[in-house]
Amino acid sequence: MKDLDNAMALATEAGLSLPLSETVTAGFRDFVEVHKGGEKDHAAYYEWLALKKK
Repeated sequence: MKDLDNAMALATEAGLSLPLSETVTAGFRDFVEVHKGGEKDHAAYYEWLALKKK
């Protein structure tokens, strides 16, 4: 989350709109905060996608 948040903050400072990155960040935040995936790395995003299919 730290790296995604830093990247999004820099994009905002630069006046960039990164819709796909915003979507990924929101999804990973849900995985970390709601589904307790904070101890896993970015590859666990696929686990979040599987949770969303249920």
